[in-house]
Amino acid sequence: MVLGTKADNTADMLEKDRCCHNPRPGRKVEPEEAAAMATMYSSGKTWYRIGIDFGRSQQLVKQHVERYLGIGSAATV
Repeated sequence: MVLGTKADNTADMLEKDRCCHNPRPGRKVEPEEAAAMATMYSSGKTWYRIGIDFGRSQQLVKQHVERYLGIGSAATV
């Protein structure tokens, strides 16, 4: 990890393609998609990798997988 200014960090994020993976924002997560995400998570894939594969943020993936599996804080919602 390297310290830098906000501009340095933003440039680094964009250079490493760590931003903006949702080509269609606001698109609903279908039950089949949540099930596929849960399967990928159960097989050891990270939230980040699943998000890239589905074009979703890792936070959204985590929320839907936890709700689908009935684990974590999202399960109580």
